Amino acid sequence: MPLENIPTIITSISGHVTTFTSQLPTSLVDATPNNSGSFSRTAVIAGTTTGLIVLLCLALAIAFGNRRYRVRSQCIEGEDCAEPRQ
Repeated sequence: MPLENIPTIITSISGHVTTFTSQLPTSLVDATPNNSGSFSRTAVIAGTTTGLIVLLCLALAIAFGNRRYRVRSQCIEGEDCAEPRQ
């Protein structure tokens, strides 16, 4: 860690000047990019969640489509064909 990036805090406590230095980073963003070639954990979680939501929507669409097809085919064959509700 370069010395110019170390924050220095100068305060006066009870008339005495005190200097604090800290090795903690003052920025939330790292200036050097991560070129390790590995996936970030956030990207994996986001991709998995999106994929599961798409699969769930697809499964629901197939289930409702299949149910609608069966009800219509029964109605055409003359079995229990009630008037649709309005």
